[in-house]
Amino acid sequence: MLLLAVLPGCLASETSSTVRMSMSAQPTIVVAAETDETPAKARTVADDLHAMVGARTRESSTQFALRTAAGLAGPLWPAVAAAGDAKALATVAATRSALVDGDTGVLPGDLLLLGDAVGVVIAVRAGTCEILYVSDRVVRRGFVTPSAPARKRDDDGHALNTFVRPYRKTDRAGQKYLAGELYGGALRLTRLLAR
Repeated sequence: MLLLAVLPGCLASETSSTVRMSMSAQPTIVVAAETDETPAKARTVADDLHAMVGARTRESSTQFALRTAAGLAGPLWPAVAAAGDAKALATVAATRSALVDGDTGVLPGDLLLLGDAVGVVIAVRAGTCEILYVSDRVVRRGFVTPSAPARKRDDDGHALNTFVRPYRKTDRAGQKYLAGELYGGALRLTRLLAR
């Protein structure tokens, strides 16, 4: 499992096992494998993000994801910060080569494109991403497994894909609702930052 943790005094870098993203005037965010040793005093950012679940917001899903990403890693590239929706964000991110392989390369902090919604990855375990996103002006927690897009749960009952898009009476036949079905790509947060 990969998780987010705040560790003071770390340098900004990116390696295969750990990604450190510096934050101005704040401790460094570290994405570390569960097997990595982390100091006992380190608090997980995921806990802080979980506390946001259920909160009402006036922000769109894209605005929420971009604000959360900027809070995790620092200022975003201006064109990224100005993206008004998921489609515009994907277009701008393509110019920054930010698209990553969703089956193997997603890290906490990355953004997932889910139809009209954008989710922030807060944990990754066995190919399943735990995300925060906004739906109907409420911050929600969900799960995305790009390799099994139509499965809701695995054989042990763990969530693989949750409903991201609510049912609407105007939906056409064949409308997709599960996160994995709506998955449109992952964007590496470190490539979206202002440098």
